[in-house]
Amino acid sequence: MAKNHRNRIRSSRELARRAPFRTQYEKILIICEGEKTEPNYFEEIRISKRLSTANIRIKDSSYGSDPLNVVNFAIAEFNKTQNWDRIYCVFDQDNHQGFLAAINKIAETSLKNMHEEKVIFEAIVSVPCFEIWLLLHHTYTSGQMTAKEVIKRLNSCMPYNKGTRGIYEKTSHKIEDAYKNVKKLNKEHQIQGAIRTFNNPSTKVGNLVHYLLHLK
Repeated sequence: MAKNHRNRIRSSRELARRAPFRTQYEKILIICEGEKTEPNYFEEIRISKRLSTANIRIKDSSYGSDPLNVVNFAIAEFNKTQNWDRIYCVFDQDNHQGFLAAINKIAETSLKNMHEEKVIFEAIVSVPCFEIWLLLHHTYTSGQMTAKEVIKRLNSCMPYNKGTRGIYEKTSHKIEDAYKNVKKLNKEHQIQGAIRTFNNPSTKVGNLVHYLLHLK
């Protein structure tokens, strides 16, 4: 009996390892400003949740890192097949000249996919940079910072270099803290009357992360 039980356990584990990636969910295109940091992070989430590459496409912008270029590249990628339900453009405010132009273009652009369904087209913006999302996993902060200052503070919490792989794995156990800190930060901006579209610091990365982690 004990031997048969061990065999059943072994068979279950082998089946789990061979389990196919799930495909019954929306088709999502994620275009990132960065060449490594952001694509690596979202790719790690995709793999951890066993989401199919047929449904989740993650790419950096070959048109350049300026936000407007990111948006234009996302539209060009969509137009190749028009087979996407959601498009997310991930970029920072930092010192980019095309930041507001990118936000406005997304707001003004209406896309329909091959099924004649309206495509959700959204900017996933961080101010001043993507790393503010990672910092909020470790500590709450609401003071204005430059990108260099954010990365310096992040390095005081964990070893970090831009483009490093494994960041999601190293921070995922603190993701609920990050959600809480983003919510607290947004509330503080409202109390201070700083209800602008983008405040320093702020981030919408958590919105996309939460969506991907809860795909059914």
